[in-house]
Amino acid sequence: MASSCVRQLGTNVLRRIASYSAIVGGTQQLGKRSFSAAKSGDSMMEAQEHATGLEKAEKDGAARGVNIFTEGEAWLQAPFGTPEKPVVVTSSFSERIVGVTDPEDDSIVVWDFIRQGEPPKQIIENGEYFVLKKIDNPEDHFVPHSWP
Repeated sequence: MASSCVRQLGTNVLRRIASYSAIVGGTQQLGKRSFSAAKSGDSMMEAQEHATGLEKAEKDGAARGVNIFTEGEAWLQAPFGTPEKPVVVTSSFSERIVGVTDPEDDSIVVWDFIRQGEPPKQIIENGEYFVLKKIDNPEDHFVPHSWP
């Protein structure tokens, strides 16, 4: 009786070893494992639907054909402010703070006030000139600038 139990146990072990070696040897294909509740063949949700925050804003802008990191930065192409044609800064108030980077070290910002009615002001030597234009409607801040 004991020998038949050992023989049965040995046969089961041999079967397991044979099936394992067939799997490892590549003769038997494993079943496809899926961690999705969707049926096989259904596509996953688009990355757009998973995006949040800045990534979502970037993807929404790209769908419209707009780079959100450069949109609304027309001032980068604005002409240099001269005494005859200064940079016009709009404000709902009679004065505004303007910051200008140091030409020798861009990590340094020089701040100064410009006030309504003053002549064009140069904040740093060899820098641009600024003048303040007071506006009555705060919504006018969002009107796009245009330069000739």
